[in-house]
Amino acid sequence: KQVCAGYDMTFTMPKSVSALWAVAPMPVAEQIERAHKAAVDRTVQWLEDNVAYTRRGKGGVRQVDIAGLITARFEHRDSRDSDPHLHTHVAVSNKVQAVEDGAWLALDGRVVFAGTVAASEFYDTQMAAELDKLGLVLTPTTSTTSKAVVLEVAGVPTELASGWSSRHEAIMARASVLARQFEARTGRPPDTKETMALRRQAHLDTRQAKHEPRSYEEQRTTWREQAEQILGGPDAVDAMVRNVLGASKTEAEPTSYSQIVEQTLEAVDSERAVFSEPHILAAAHRQVRKAG
Repeated sequence: KQVCAGYDMTFTMPKSVSALWAVAPMPVAEQIERAHKAAVDRTVQWLEDNVAYTRRGKGGVRQVDIAGLITARFEHRDSRDSDPHLHTHVAVSNKVQAVEDGAWLALDGRVVFAGTVAASEFYDTQMAAELDKLGLVLTPTTSTTSKAVVLEVAGVPTELASGWSSRHEAIMARASVLARQFEARTGRPPDTKETMALRRQAHLDTRQAKHEPRSYEEQRTTWREQAEQILGGPDAVDAMVRNVLGASKTEAEPTSYSQIVEQTLEAVDSERAVFSEPHILAAAHRQVRKAG
């Protein structure tokens, strides 16, 4: 048995949102940051209401409701490569209080582990809803490395988002090397589970020491200079921000909830032979975001 003090969950804005946040006027940047915090708040509340339990009885046979979670949040503004990368680490204590008698027991880690992907998808949907309230036009894109559906901000140039993705690029390059080594060693390409393990290894292999701390003002000054270099000058950056904030939404098509249900079930059925409620919920959030 290994003692577990707690769990770390990380919630990250889409790259185009971080890019806009980095160079937008301060009032807009503050709105985006508040949107991120609101999405994290609702996700933690969802975890408390749907994922957090303790267990009692021989073999933990009885699932017991708890009073809530003890969490600590750590907000980071950048990546280890100093790129703009607003994200929040939520440290969740393994100690919880049973509602029935107030006893302090261990969090049921099996349910937490099973719900992590659904929690991530829940955050992404909440973040999309918050950005929509700000009037930003969002474009759904499907990740090339996972099933995730990411809503990127329309009008943020690809070269700006990719220019601030040096950490991701380093991880994927290392993962490609590890995959080739795996195939040379085994005579076959890695399967899905093995690919994910190789990416985790690539993440560790490319992990640099953290840089010296910088103030938010210093970061914004640096990011503005970098954006001007990438886009071709201060006027180009200002024009990009104006276009993004002034973009008009196209009239949305009527939502077909029955179609979302069908697509959700098809997605789960095609991906897994065995699935549970968190898998269905995660797939449903992806379909909801696709439908806008």
